[in-house]
Amino acid sequence: SAEKSGNLIVVQTGPGVASVVGLAIDKFGWPEILGTVAGDDTLLVVVREGFAAAKVVKKIWELR
Repeated sequence: SAEKSGNLIVVQTGPGVASVVGLAIDKFGWPEILGTVAGDDTLLVVVREGFAAAKVVKKIWELR
């Protein structure tokens, strides 16, 4: 799942997968992403000022 709050997005993944997803998102080089912070099954995505977090959530969902 992925849910936004302001310019932050919390992504829930399967156990042990969050760091892989975060690395992939970082490597994509999306200009709207400032960076990610990953735990075991939770990923925090920081969206840059001036970009819509809702659009980033949609892009993340399209990765599935």
